[in-house]
Amino acid sequence: MLVNAALKDRKVEEKATRPREARQRDRKIRTEEVLEIKDGLLYRSGVLWIPEDGNLKKMILESEHDTKITGHMGQDKTIKHIRRNFWWPKMNERITDFVRSCPECQRKKTVRYQLYGLSFPLELPYTPWQSIALDFITELPLSEGCNQLWVVID
Repeated sequence: MLVNAALKDRKVEEKATRPREARQRDRKIRTEEVLEIKDGLLYRSGVLWIPEDGNLKKMILESEHDTKITGHMGQDKTIKHIRRNFWWPKMNERITDFVRSCPECQRKKTVRYQLYGLSFPLELPYTPWQSIALDFITELPLSEGCNQLWVVID
């Protein structure tokens, strides 16, 4: 079943059916990339090739990332852990998106900036006009020949 789904991809079919010598001569294909079929499963460089099946990939991501033994690892460790046994095209992007969307990881993510300090209220002025603030609001629609406001706060 997995082999048939993976072999639907034309590139995979070409690589799997061509002789090994022809694959090694082809500069587009790395010499260490060897496709082989064992027990009805397709392997690429010794790791299981996962076909374009979103549910299967999601099951692998959940089982490898959410384990009770290792916990919720970061992106790099999750990629390294999954690469030991599985491979599929654009694997790093899919794993990175999965880890970034993991609610548990987002809750427990370490803060990488200094926490903000407490807010302090401004001191109240004792006399009028002791402290003022002003602002210009521009690019308003034309009204009675004016398109700007000058706001003064005492």
